[in-house]
Amino acid sequence: MPRLKGLRLIAAVFVVLAWLFVFAGSPASAAITYWESHRDTGYSYVWGQDEQNKFDSEYYTVYMAGYTFPSPTNGYKIGYYDGSNALSATHTTPTFFVGTLLSQYVLNTDTGDAAGLWHAVVFDTTGDIPDTYGSGTGEALDDPSYVDGADDAFWVDSSAIPEFPTVIAMIVAISLSFGIYYWMRKRYHRQVVMA
Repeated sequence: MPRLKGLRLIAAVFVVLAWLFVFAGSPASAAITYWESHRDTGYSYVWGQDEQNKFDSEYYTVYMAGYTFPSPTNGYKIGYYDGSNALSATHTTPTFFVGTLLSQYVLNTDTGDAAGLWHAVVFDTTGDIPDTYGSGTGEALDDPSYVDGADDAFWVDSSAIPEFPTVIAMIVAISLSFGIYYWMRKRYHRQVVMA
């Protein structure tokens, strides 16, 4: 008989866990207790919360972590808004064990972004991510797919954003090298012919 009570207890625990995973509620009604930006892959240093600890040329990857997110079947969309409140990038990700949501964005990949106060906003996957951040109609926080409480602001310095795209810089460097080589070769041939 004691063994049967132990099995009933284990079965009850599994029923409660199944209920938590399946019927945790819709993403729009969830109460998010944590959604923060970090500077490291271990998510141990909250970063970007003030202008003294902003993302820069040393810390140019934003690691976002959130907890107590319900686990929808299609995951979540994260919108990264730059200092001018324009949508810079999107990322779709599932939740992990017990509602953990992780995302990262490398700041030094896009040249058109503005430095300043950035936002990482979580949306459910039912709609499109708005193109602008703000409190006006049609903007991020008024969107019906916005997950309430999942909006983190962090500071980004202009040194984290490249001024010149890497591909264009490479093309310019190769062109300059070829131009100097060609000029030197012509100059050498001119001296040989004149001698």
